[in-house]
Amino acid sequence: MGGLGSLHPPAYGQSDPDIPEVVRELMDAARRDQERGRLGAAIDGYREALKLSPQVVQIYVALGALYHQQGQRQEALEIFQQGLKQDPAEQALLRNAATVALELAQPELALELAERAVASAPDDADLRYLHGAVLRRLGRAAEAVATLQRGLSARPKDPRLLFSLGNAHHQLGALEPAIAAFRAAVKADRDYLPAHYNLCLLYTSPSPRDMI
Repeated sequence: MGGLGSLHPPAYGQSDPDIPEVVRELMDAARRDQERGRLGAAIDGYREALKLSPQVVQIYVALGALYHQQGQRQEALEIFQQGLKQDPAEQALLRNAATVALELAQPELALELAERAVASAPDDADLRYLHGAVLRRLGRAAEAVATLQRGLSARPKDPRLLFSLGNAHHQLGALEPAIAAFRAAVKADRDYLPAHYNLCLLYTSPSPRDMI
């Protein structure tokens, strides 16, 4: 399976009325500390901002992403879940929490979060990719095929979606559709090495059903 990609960053504008000015200043300072590699100071800054405005979900997105950057996945997941208590429908938190839950080998939790996100953005190709990855991890390959095809209807030449679709077909034992999907991924991006690798396995292995 291809990588799930980076987490969604916090999104807030310079004039966002929902963020008090003092909190914005703390967040901006924390972001600058993060860019300079002062990760401890950045964490302290985001936590201070949370004390002042725990309702600002962008802080949870930023702080969780920072913990994730440091490899502290459990802490990141807990922060994202705290943010979801403030706003259960926040897309960045749902996506990020689902991604981290899958990384932590908690696919059932990841599925719950991914499906909540998909429900409010059914045509989002990135969400369909994530949803498909979770379903594949749970062994629900037929459902993964369906959600990945929905994603491809929005972005038909996305090599990651095509590659994941090929893996889902292979998981079902459908070798010809798997090969077709991997070839489509290569056609979409000649430099997409995972698809090249899987094609080589399928073409050269005496038992291709067991190789991926």
